[in-house]
Amino acid sequence: MSLNENEVYEIQVYTRKYRIGTCFACQKCLYCGKDLTFENCHCNKYEKPTKNNRTAKVRGYRGLCYDASNAQPFLKEFMKKSNLKFGYEVNLATSFYCSLCTACNSKISRENNKFGKEIKKEKDIIKSEVNQVIELQLRISIKNEKEILPSILVNWSFDDIKYNDLSTKIEQLVSEHIGLTFSNEYFLAYKGSSEVGAGTLLDNEITFEEFLKDYKRYISNNKKVMIIVTMKDKKKDKKKREYKDDNLELEVTSEETEEEAPKSKSVKTKKKGTAMNRVPKESKLDEKEKMISEIMMQLKDKYVCNHYNHKHCFVKDGRHLFLSNVSFSMWAQDIFKNNTDFETPPNHAIFSMLHSVKPTSYNSNNKNSLTIPNVIQEEEIRVNQLFKLSDAEYNLIGISKIGIRQTLRDESKKFE
Repeated sequence: MSLNENEVYEIQVYTRKYRIGTCFACQKCLYCGKDLTFENCHCNKYEKPTKNNRTAKVRGYRGLCYDASNAQPFLKEFMKKSNLKFGYEVNLATSFYCSLCTACNSKISRENNKFGKEIKKEKDIIKSEVNQVIELQLRISIKNEKEILPSILVNWSFDDIKYNDLSTKIEQLVSEHIGLTFSNEYFLAYKGSSEVGAGTLLDNEITFEEFLKDYKRYISNNKKVMIIVTMKDKKKDKKKREYKDDNLELEVTSEETEEEAPKSKSVKTKKKGTAMNRVPKESKLDEKEKMISEIMMQLKDKYVCNHYNHKHCFVKDGRHLFLSNVSFSMWAQDIFKNNTDFETPPNHAIFSMLHSVKPTSYNSNNKNSLTIPNVIQEEEIRVNQLFKLSDAEYNLIGISKIGIRQTLRDESKKFE
């Protein structure tokens, strides 16, 4: 006899009392493993199954303490169908204890896990749809040239946050602490507060999306997030603009020259102009640089040394310390900062008197040394010619000692 799927058949279910030794969901005997829906057995099914009273056909079972108030919808429906299918007539509104075979228990576990994932997914969707307000807890560090300001703790909330929203907030914060500042005057980067290095650049929508992902990762690991604001070097920008202006003027000049002169001459003019641009014009110097230049000129005029062919020396206790352009520059800067004066050199290694020399003196008890200046004047010998004289020529002018000859030669080379 075949059954028609479109027709509904009525089946009479005989009531039975549930026994703890059977599976509530499939009526399997948890002692011998027989399906009691079609077979019968003589096991004591009123006794709770244990390892000792089960056969090898039943490897395990699971106990279920059913509570309708805490049960998931799938479990409620599953227990209701089993209750009707086998006619237990158990009151599912109250808590009760039952047993399950491993197959039915696995089925319930899979459905519970699946249901849990769906619930979590729905909660995440609801949270993302309802809670559009994003809260950012950040540490803002401002680096202004060589100065690093203390970090600023901020807690900002945004509705549907975008890169421009965060950039505007940071621009306002920076302006409050160092004066009116625009976003094109600094760089933004972010990193974990415990990390080292420059961080990751934050300058557009793409990097901002990565920032939000990294922010969630940092927060989930209980780490603080830092945004670093690095001010651009205005002096470098100014020099770049001046360099571009100079190159523009140079190109215009070279174009005019090309119309009047051959191409080779215009190339030479361009190279010559480029070299001339390396010399700073007075109009490009700021007030500080002008003051330092004036101080350097005064120092050079003050410390001209007549003994060493009008070179520059600082003289102390009869010893001469040669002064270079670097020395004058450092001295002038210290005077500008009020760290020293025109009489006292700066406290720096290059101004140490250990580098000084004592001028050679020709005054000696030796008879020949007393007559050296007169002999040289009589023979009209210049100072820068002394190192060229041979031993025979020194004998002719009466200088016979080797030490005096060598001293004259060494000193005369300085005036070459």
